[in-house]
Amino acid sequence: MDLNDFFDDFRQVIARRSAADGLVDVLALVGEVAERLSDDPVFGEFSLVDHQQVIGSSKYKIHGYTAFDEADGSIGLVVGKWFSDDSPQTLLSSDLKTLVAGLRNFASNAICNNLAATIYAANEAHDLANFLQQTAGRISRLRLHVITNGQLSSRYKEQMLDPIEGIPVEFHIWDLLRLHSINESGGEREEVVIELSDFGSKGIPCLPAAHGSEVESYLCVISGELLASLFDRYGSRLLEGNVRSFLGMKGGVNRGIRATIKSQPSRFFAYNNGIAATASDVKLGRDGQATFLTGLTNLQIVNGGQTTASVLSALKIDKCSLEGVSVPMKLTRVAQDIAVELIPKIAQYANTQNKVANADFFANHEVHRKLEGISRRLSTPTRPGVRLPGKWFYERSRGQYQNERLYKKTGEVERFDMEYPKSQLINKTDLAKFDSVWFG
Repeated sequence: MDLNDFFDDFRQVIARRSAADGLVDVLALVGEVAERLSDDPVFGEFSLVDHQQVIGSSKYKIHGYTAFDEADGSIGLVVGKWFSDDSPQTLLSSDLKTLVAGLRNFASNAICNNLAATIYAANEAHDLANFLQQTAGRISRLRLHVITNGQLSSRYKEQMLDPIEGIPVEFHIWDLLRLHSINESGGEREEVVIELSDFGSKGIPCLPAAHGSEVESYLCVISGELLASLFDRYGSRLLEGNVRSFLGMKGGVNRGIRATIKSQPSRFFAYNNGIAATASDVKLGRDGQATFLTGLTNLQIVNGGQTTASVLSALKIDKCSLEGVSVPMKLTRVAQDIAVELIPKIAQYANTQNKVANADFFANHEVHRKLEGISRRLSTPTRPGVRLPGKWFYERSRGQYQNERLYKKTGEVERFDMEYPKSQLINKTDLAKFDSVWFG
């Protein structure tokens, strides 16, 4: 479908939606585009809002917002511009500037000037303004979205927007050309192409680990500063869907990550399992004998989302230095034609592990080794009807009792069971309970 055909078809879609939902055209436009972008992490879950306001010299206009993302701390504000003409029109830079100013004024005054108090409580904009004020300290990025059925002026120059009340701002324009491109690609996510030199890095040190026609794998070490910068810039766009949920700093693991960064950053690599990631393409560079990843296309973190978010949180919220923090990373390049099938499997398998209980980490403590030795020597009182006394089996590490039986011959297993009956098996958590009860 060429651009003109798409424009005509899109106008009809908006007209039908406007009539069916009882919305003015601009709200029907924003709602329709939001649905089409719902699976794109840069956009996310959308709520419609219709609010315009003038206070003094400040004008506010907002048509919706995207939900606060717990993973990367981002929230989006949305405004639309509808052209009712029969042919594609140009969105002038001056119009764009006005639309962006309306969103910026709303965000700034909501955060600093209690804008919510000036908005009727039944209006969704009241709750949004109130949320921005109360959550400002947790917001790491504001995304401003302009949605239009016009074409962006060819004279428009890409620009970085100044922070709003200290919060970095990311700007997205969803114009006719971009919407047409998404439609032609079947609604797939837009590619995220990362040049690591843009982040002041010469690349990520790596070693080729496996090579095939469909996949290539690399073992890498990524600095904490670079990992935080990538996540700060792209947020949840880097997280495969099943790892987007971030548990926050209340979890013991995340608190541990933060504590290591604050007090023992050089041990982070040794303590942390690292992250698993995929990419549809990679660029390699060399420096002497060393190999570096210098560019990544469609980077997806499929395991290690909490590590990634915790590193950024330590930098942004705790104001920790990330100097000396290194994170192990396994990166797999997946051919584009099998990415849809393979990446979800990599994510699934990377996140499927046997749970390790906290008690298991203390299996090698001297106390448990001594108790294990005592249990193998100390006979238990003889039970009625049993000719020979048995012994306690203190299971210092989980599964130890079964492993002792596993590789014995039939006769040896019978003798083992007589000497160490399962009823006389004690593990570490049992011992802790008995000790606590005994001493009241």
